[in-house]
Amino acid sequence: ADVSPRMRKEMEQSEATLLKGTLRAHLLDLAAPAAGASGAAVGAASKKPVLVATPSGRVAIPRTGSEAKIDVDAQRSTRLSVLRGRSQLRASGKQVDVPEGFGSRADFGKAPTAPRPLPGVPVLTQTPPRLLLTKDESVTAEVAFAAATADGKPGAKVAEAAQFHIQLARDAAFNDLLAETVQPADQKRYITPKLPEGELRLRVSAIDSDRFEGAATQVQVVRVVRVAQLPM
Repeated sequence: ADVSPRMRKEMEQSEATLLKGTLRAHLLDLAAPAAGASGAAVGAASKKPVLVATPSGRVAIPRTGSEAKIDVDAQRSTRLSVLRGRSQLRASGKQVDVPEGFGSRADFGKAPTAPRPLPGVPVLTQTPPRLLLTKDESVTAEVAFAAATADGKPGAKVAEAAQFHIQLARDAAFNDLLAETVQPADQKRYITPKLPEGELRLRVSAIDSDRFEGAATQVQVVRVVRVAQLPM
């Protein structure tokens, strides 16, 4: 899921803590001024990065134009994946600058690794329909995808996908998930569970063999409408 309201409040205070699990920080608008704040205070605050402390290190994320994923596993290792902008990972007295499309890992008690390419955005080979009509809640949608390659991008590198991560949500922030699954990279098709009436959103991302996750596809919006009788 993306940043929760509680975590966003912590980030607005420039410090947050992640002990275990995954945080996806989308900070395109976190630098918005607080009510009553002076211009000088807003300017100073917007230049100060958001800090996320983990058991093995600390991540610094710029307040504007940034999107990053931080993952802390059971062994207390921290993985930073930078999906937009740049971020820094500091551990054991060493700091690495991680550019967009790269990631770094800091194992507990060790310095961060050199930045490594993330998996690329999967290619959607079949998109779900934008509108589905149903007499009941028995309708499903299907999506197909393939791993990204660096073809046609001189100098570009992408990590090999080991898994695909599919999320289906009721909201744009993907906090209210209807379904979520991770499947092997050789399974390039996904059929949703039965869909309720309303507007739903689906996205797909790739994960490499070391659990680094790349950017997701453009969100696919599916609208499910319940009708009394289907058109002939």
